[in-house]
This record gives sequence, structure tokens and C-alpha cells, in this order.
Amino acid sequence: MKAVYGLAILALPFAAMAPVGASEVNIVSTGPVIDLNVTESVQNIPNVASFSTGVATTAATAREAIRINSGKMSAIIARLKSLGIKGKDIQTSNLSLNKDYDFVNSKRRFKGYRVFNNVSGKLRDMDKLPKLLDAIASDGATDFNGPHFSYEDEGGAKNAARDKAWASAKSLAKYHAAKAGYNNVRVLRVAEQSRNVIIPTPSARFAMAEAADAGSSTPIEQGEVATSVSLTVTFEMVK
Repeated sequence: MKAVYGLAILALPFAAMAPVGASEVNIVSTGPVIDLNVTESVQNIPNVASFSTGVATTAATAREAIRINSGKMSAIIARLKSLGIKGKDIQTSNLSLNKDYDFVNSKRRFKGYRVFNNVSGKLRDMDKLPKLLDAIASDGATDFNGPHFSYEDEGGAKNAARDKAWASAKSLAKYHAAKAGYNNVRVLRVAEQSRNVIIPTPSARFAMAEAADAGSSTPIEQGEVATSVSLTVTFEMVK
């Protein structure tokens, strides 16, 4: 990803101050200053795929709907664990029980009770990702959302992006200082913003019955995850 730069050069005296709520620090500049906005990114292959999946069941009584749903959900959770997903990475995210109705001739008719049970999970063995959808479909899952990819070592990725942003900012500041007849620069103020960007990867909602009938593993491309850091740096140009 290309770096993004912004530049402003001021020839007025400058005082850098800490943000509101922090201890105030004043650094007085007697030389011209350069304000730079620099954004740099690093790309990594994702090593975590987050998803959610669940089962919807309908029966004449609430007790029966819950019983059927519990059996299917237990099979799906067991399947997830068989793929190497640890219990700490599986969490119930939605459980609901509602009356179910049909509409016939504009009249509402009671059908029974509908139960939906949904869990979220994280798959860390990316080699098993193509098997995930097919495996849970065979155990009766009726809903799947994901995968949503991420890179687990976020701190390391941000530090790598910071290093690139710092190097770009200092190099650009020295370039402009030299053009203006100055020998060097010193840092007066730094502010940072960071974010993660998914570089196109699939995120889809699948009809589980159709997936189960497909007869082959579902193709999934994981792409890359970009971690970006933006620095706003004020430099003083010095002789």
C-alpha cells in the first residue's frame, strides 16, 4: 500500500502543547516548522478466521423445539471442537424462543415454536478453513456468517507500520528542510491514529442446505490484512 503524506510549512514561532487532560508541555520553536501527515501500512496473511453459525428448529411445543435444537447444536459444537477450535474460542451469541405463525388468507395461524441458537467461534488453523462450512452443514447448521479475517499479532504489526511511518516522516522533513536551506530537523509534536483494513476477503451469509448439497469443499480465499498507522508530526527546521 502506498504511503499517504500531507505537508504544511510555517515560518511563525511555534509552541507545541500536550492534549487537554494531560500535563502541559510547551516546546518553543524559533525556526520554521513543518507539519506532516504520514500514513504507512504493513500487510500480513490472516491467522484467525472469526465466524458465527447456528441452528433454527420448529416444533409443536416449546419443549420439543428446544430438545431438537439442543441435539443439533451439541453436534455442531462437537464438530467445531473436532476441527481444533478450543472451548475458549466458542461462545453462545444468540439464543431465542418464539411462537411461529403462518398467514393464510390474511389470517395469522399458530404453527408452533421456533428456537434459534447461534454461536460465534474463531478458527486458528487456517488449513481447515475450507472444511469448516461443509463440516457444520453436515451436522444440521442452518445459518453461517463469515469468515472475518484478522491477524492476531496486532501489536507487532502496528509497530512495523509505526517504524515505516517514522522513517517516511523524518526523511520527508529532512528533504524539505534541505530545500529551505536548513541542515536538520527536530521533532516538536507527534500524534497517532491506527486502524486495520481488510484487503478484499470474502464475508458471506450461506444457505446451509445448499452448501451441504454442493458435494465439494467450499472455496475460500483469505487474502491479506493491512494494519495502518497515521502520524501527524511537527518538525522544527534547524541550522
